[in-house]
Amino acid sequence: MNWIDEETVEIVDYKTNHQLFTRDEVDASLQMSLYELAARQLWPWAKKVRLTFWMLRHGLRQTTTRTADELEAAKAYVEAMGKQTETASDYPARVHSGCTYCDHRSACPAYAEVLDGSREVVHDDLADLEQVAVERERVATRVRILQAHKTELEKVIKNHLKNESELVAGGVRYAMFNVASVNHPLESTVRILSEATQRSPEEITREIAVVDNDALKRLVAGLGDAVPKPRLTLLRAELDAKAERTFSPRFWAKEVA
Repeated sequence: MNWIDEETVEIVDYKTNHQLFTRDEVDASLQMSLYELAARQLWPWAKKVRLTFWMLRHGLRQTTTRTADELEAAKAYVEAMGKQTETASDYPARVHSGCTYCDHRSACPAYAEVLDGSREVVHDDLADLEQVAVERERVATRVRILQAHKTELEKVIKNHLKNESELVAGGVRYAMFNVASVNHPLESTVRILSEATQRSPEEITREIAVVDNDALKRLVAGLGDAVPKPRLTLLRAELDAKAERTFSPRFWAKEVA
């Protein structure tokens, strides 16, 4: 919580999402509505509540507010869901991408069906976009579940390989090996190229040198108390203004509430 002024508080939720939320998603977020309901109970003196998703990967703040009617609607929805949960007697398993985080997945029959492939459905009419989309999401969920299960199994095998060079099990030979990455030190590389091409070091540096974004962020973050906070904020803004951005198409899908 940030105390903005005598009548305003801000609730900040830090997110590491790869994708930014859409404006509709921010304004309709039940999570944010519940934050405000809680904030108004904790700090009844606050006349205004500002709600912010701080998107860390993008360096952006996505801010929204709620009207009294929107808060009442959120409260009514949660109360209705609570009553439904209390009165329900049957809870059928439903496969979802969140299955990979469920502590009860090992005892779930729906999860077991995904692992053995019995829930797989193939839709042949590729002209039916609605059915294609439905099947795509079913397959995507299965892939996430299978990938998470594969990772769990690999952890067990890797633990055994810590003390052995290789392992044979289930008719498969497993081994760990190192993958090399090549990095050329900037100063000596530029000097060698400059001597070989008779071009200036500055010209070569402009052509081949790029600052790694993650390394730059770590360096700036490591400045800590050595640089005053206002100067550090300005430094980040200056570096960001000089950054060059490239974009490439990326497929993205999200379930509509």
